[in-house]
Amino acid sequence: MAGILVASDGGDDLWPGISCVAFFGLGCVIFTIQMMPGGSFLQLDRTGFTIHAMFQERSYEWAEIDSFFVGKYPTIVKMISWIGFSKWVSWNFVPSHPKAKGSMYRTINRGDARLPDTYGKKHEELAALMNAWLSASRDARSASGSRF
Repeated sequence: MAGILVASDGGDDLWPGISCVAFFGLGCVIFTIQMMPGGSFLQLDRTGFTIHAMFQERSYEWAEIDSFFVGKYPTIVKMISWIGFSKWVSWNFVPSHPKAKGSMYRTINRGDARLPDTYGKKHEELAALMNAWLSASRDARSASGSRF
């Protein structure tokens, strides 16, 4: 609203108002896309899991994953003069995987990768659910004799 007022003020310089409207307008478009049904979800099946976010997909096989866990990441500012932590469900790839990071990277970033959302579950619940699927997949692979 303020950007529209600045742009319509009639002054010589319209760019601050136009920039404000464009920046926040883009944020509104992204928010709307994320809130659309089917825009963001997690799909689990016997072969692996697929992350759907912003109408893009990334798939991973259970054989690629070492473990899932809840990581805490520092947050710069949550409230004025308060530094806190945000939780994420993270995972590490198996050591032989090309995307597996070194131990220093894992220490700093708390995992090789993380889920963008909790999909309506608590962080601990989602990590436990993902580990249960991972364990079931390992049991099925060991029963059939296949390896990664």
